[in-house]
Amino acid sequence: LNNIPVNFAERIEVYKGVVPVGFGTDALGGVINIVTNKKKRKWFLDTSYSYGSFNTHKSYVHFGQTFRSGLMYEINAFQNYSDNDYKVFVPIIDLATNKKIDERWVKRFNDAYRSGGIRLETGITNKPYADYLLAGIILSKNDKDVQTGATMDAVYGGVKMKSESGIPSIRYKK
Repeated sequence: LNNIPVNFAERIEVYKGVVPVGFGTDALGGVINIVTNKKKRKWFLDTSYSYGSFNTHKSYVHFGQTFRSGLMYEINAFQNYSDNDYKVFVPIIDLATNKKIDERWVKRFNDAYRSGGIRLETGITNKPYADYLLAGIILSKNDKDVQTGATMDAVYGGVKMKSESGIPSIRYKK
């Protein structure tokens, strides 16, 4: 949820326990449904940018246009980045004897995080045969540097986790 820009959502629905059948049978404990904005304007632009601690940057842009002919396009794009170079209090271990020799504050390194995504959608709207007929694609990428495991007892350095995805879509409503 942290990777999804707030502007992207019209509302967030939380279902606890038993959920509507449309969410599938594997939703035993509940569902979080993010309902995206459905803009109806001829032309729009929505942007945001924020900066925070540890060189954290988040930006978002959403724009689109619907022409009189019914042709439309819409583009959503976002990016997140953080150095994650905050200080942590850790024991200092002598690797030869595996004994603690000190404790001190140290700055994390190799712990940056990057994510980004873009959604492109185009098609036709307000036709006798379709309220809308849209084709689109969502492309996203995540890169995470991994400094340590969960307990911080071994420093990895240079380890990275990466993921990329591409999701095509066709939406139709009449």
